[in-house]
Amino acid sequence: MAGEHTARWSTGLNRFRTVGVSEQSFGFYGSIAPSQRMEKTMSYTYLNASELGPRFQGAKPGSDEFNSAMAELMAAYTECGIEVHSTGFSSALGRTISIQTAPDVESATRCQVMVGQAGIVQNLVSGPYTSLEDMIAMQI
Repeated sequence: MAGEHTARWSTGLNRFRTVGVSEQSFGFYGSIAPSQRMEKTMSYTYLNASELGPRFQGAKPGSDEFNSAMAELMAAYTECGIEVHSTGFSSALGRTISIQTAPDVESATRCQVMVGQAGIVQNLVSGPYTSLEDMIAMQI
């Protein structure tokens, strides 16, 4: 039964390759990466929900404090190989939401620790993000 499920998973994801969609990116909707069961390198797409940390609270855009915090955030993304797909504020959740892709789970975790310890974000909640296309492909 497990082998049958793996075959369906693989077939579902391969349907995107036939139309020329990159394995690493599927636009805004997330990423398509090989399953870990196939023992291939797999990028990690995840969703963060957080509040602005003390470094941003009260800092006006364009101020030295704001620019310094933004520079440190961008440096952490670069150092950890993070690609940000979308970031915005959810008034329903009262949190900043960001969909990001890292080369692996360890890189994502390292970046989250770096920005949390730097006071850039606080009350961070994070977990895997699965696009609608990937969810449908898993059903096939």
